[in-house]
Amino acid sequence: MEINQVEQPVSKQITQSVPKQPLLRAAGTLEKPDENRKPEYELTFLNPN
Repeated sequence: MEINQVEQPVSKQITQSVPKQPLLRAAGTLEKPDENRKPEYELTFLNPN
């Protein structure tokens, strides 16, 4: 019980301290990593320029 109470506020402070853009990008990759990563990798692989 005590451990959970300590972890929750710590996680909240971390999320608040992190900028919004990285959080949005991380959330997108977590939700659909395949759709977000495959197109970028294919574009860079097919078009190195």
